Amino acid sequence: NKDYESALSYIESLSYLSPKIKQAYQRITYQKGTEYFNGKKFESAVTLFKRSLKYPENNLLEKDANYWIAEAYSFENNYNSAIPFYTKAILKGSDLAKYGLAYAHYNQKDYAKAGAGFQSFINAYAPEINKSYLNDALMRAGDCFFVSKEYDRAIIYYEKSKQGGGKNLEYIYYQSGVVYRYNGDQNKAIASFEQLVKE
Repeated sequence: NKDYESALSYIESLSYLSPKIKQAYQRITYQKGTEYFNGKKFESAVTLFKRSLKYPENNLLEKDANYWIAEAYSFENNYNSAIPFYTKAILKGSDLAKYGLAYAHYNQKDYAKAGAGFQSFINAYAPEINKSYLNDALMRAGDCFFVSKEYDRAIIYYEKSKQGGGKNLEYIYYQSGVVYRYNGDQNKAIASFEQLVKE
């Protein structure tokens, strides 16, 4: 009946928890955490997800709980707290956590780690992940190389992101133009800016 608190109170009152009861506890706390997360009550979500990790009977739920804890911290701009949980989710097999971890480093302006993280996500990308993540990761990898003044590498990633389309084409045309200009290729720079105006 989704009366999660009563179920948890009952389980926590037991003197002995069988593996099956531990699985139930893990699932109930995870589901309640998901409710809080979807309601943008991130602090409460973190508390419940951490409770679900108390009995990590199900590997998939353990992976997902770590990922959503990291996401909740990221939504609150608490990247130092998010990073260890993204890392744990990655160790459990979450490719999407690689994207989140890269963004955590990106938002901290640690572009070397962010660039490596986006590359790791790009290399591990599988079709079941929404393609918008891939296009965004390609663009952000380009940004990281741009900041590092690795202009040739930045262009490669901007071009790949451009081929994927998406909502950031204007930004990519602009960035490509700037990178081509810094790289001394005025014709390609002009072509990118003209495409930006056209689009």
